[in-house]
Amino acid sequence: GFMGYTGFYSDIAWNHWVLIPVLAMGGYHQGRGKYLDGTFQFRLELSLDYQFANKSRFGLNIAHISNAYTKQEDPGEDEIMLNYSMPLLFGKNT
Repeated sequence: GFMGYTGFYSDIAWNHWVLIPVLAMGGYHQGRGKYLDGTFQFRLELSLDYQFANKSRFGLNIAHISNAYTKQEDPGEDEIMLNYSMPLLFGKNT
């Protein structure tokens, strides 16, 4: 399956911890993936990351994809992911 989405998120930082809530909506194509009963889907996501001194982050991401019962069924999809990210610096920032 494939899902493309757009939405809103924010980094809420305190000390070295960063909380990232996400609210998004988008289109889903089942392909050989899970049946989600519809193209239009919503995505709710929450990440908690630890930010190191070099601005790289390591954290846990939990997400749920759902059609919010806009169709007859709402099988949904849940994700749990460990992530590591690092900033890319361009131009005078390097």
